[in-house]
Amino acid sequence: MIVIPAFQPGAPLIATATGLRARLAAPLVVVDDGSGPGFVDVFRAVSTLPGVTVLAHTTNRGKGRALRTAMQHVLAVHPAAIGVVTADADGQHAVEDIAAVAGVLCARPDTLVLGSRRFGPGVPVSNRLGNTCARWALRLITGRSVSDAQTGLRAIPRGLLPALVRLRGARYDFEMEVLLWACARRVEIDEQPIRTIYAGAPSHFDPVLDSARIVRATVRFAVTSALGARRAVITS
Repeated sequence: MIVIPAFQPGAPLIATATGLRARLAAPLVVVDDGSGPGFVDVFRAVSTLPGVTVLAHTTNRGKGRALRTAMQHVLAVHPAAIGVVTADADGQHAVEDIAAVAGVLCARPDTLVLGSRRFGPGVPVSNRLGNTCARWALRLITGRSVSDAQTGLRAIPRGLLPALVRLRGARYDFEMEVLLWACARRVEIDEQPIRTIYAGAPSHFDPVLDSARIVRATVRFAVTSALGARRAVITS
């Protein structure tokens, strides 16, 4: 299953959905995260493609909540799905790269696969800085390293979904929570190199608010883990 959370998307969503349906047999779930009446035509165009399901939030609830809505749908409606591949709606992920990440999941259905970007000179400074901070935080807390801690292109095994839909993150912090959870439980992680595409589509990432949410989720995880370890020592 391919999953795309979308808030006020444009033509890149239609192009990505069309390309995916032409290339992959996997069904596609698109979540309209309260985009509003001005984007009805975009979602209508996507919904007419074969194999595409469009789910909708009546109000904007955040990327993480949209991903959890899609995961819950897959668990309830698609029992044969081996997992989900998440991608962004802004054209940042090439269809070929989405297909490659999906291929790794098919070959290794218990592996969390990250589509890892290359952070060269053309990448905005805020993106490079945010990823660097997220990588260091992940390594500090879990002892595990990845090259791209903020990628939205991921393949998630079905066995992880029941736990992930119960995580608290509703916005971009959810993706960090997923990594923290998986690293702490020694889930196998594979990184698949992907192209870094910034096509000028507007980003809904708020550098201040969303960074604060990510920091809060990281600190909360660290505190919870420390308390759990302390209780284990006391009761042993």
